Amino acid sequence: MAARVCAGSTMTAGIPPWPRDSSTSAVLDSLILQLVVLLALVGCSALLTGAEAAYFSLGRARLRRLAKQPGTAEPVVTPR
Repeated sequence: MAARVCAGSTMTAGIPPWPRDSSTSAVLDSLILQLVVLLALVGCSALLTGAEAAYFSLGRARLRRLAKQPGTAEPVVTPR
């Protein structure tokens, strides 16, 4: 198999310039897992922050009015 060299590149025909052994792939797998977990936690944080902002943006009068509307389920949190 002939090696192709791209202009300005040390990589030949898709072969990485470093040796790939089990420790390299373990580190790469660990890094990918950490990034996935980080993105999941950031997503959960965004969801909870949005829910908190939506809840606290409602005033007491509007909460009472929403609670008294017919056809709605019992509120989980009742206004004082």
